[in-house]
Amino acid sequence: MQRRIDPNAERPWYRQLADILRGTITSGEWQPGQNLPSEADLVHQYEVSSATVRKALAILRAEGLVESVRGMPWRVRERGEPSVIQLQPGDRVRARLATREDTERYEIPEGVVVLAVSREGGRDHVYRADEVEGVVSDPDDD
Repeated sequence: MQRRIDPNAERPWYRQLADILRGTITSGEWQPGQNLPSEADLVHQYEVSSATVRKALAILRAEGLVESVRGMPWRVRERGEPSVIQLQPGDRVRARLATREDTERYEIPEGVVVLAVSREGGRDHVYRADEVEGVVSDPDDD
């Protein structure tokens, strides 16, 4: 696996770095719950700017691979079995990034991909996209 940024590649450096870090996580080299090297260490190790590191980590956060809490180091996200949500005929499901309101209401970090489920006459319910599976009710079962 490539462990270095290729300065001559057309792919942006932050995407190359995200690929490298993703590979380190998916290979099991970094385990769930384990802290990642600091941003400064990643800057030094891969000879990139802190902005490049932040963009790469944002990609991995949106993919649900890493998480961060203000003031704490980035870490590999622990993932359990997905929850099943029962979808009704007529429900509308859309994927989007979590908003500040989602962060406050559902404790989902901003920038993480969520599924917003809308029901007629009801309020949207928001779920982390990597933590749910949807099942549509069969109207003939009623």
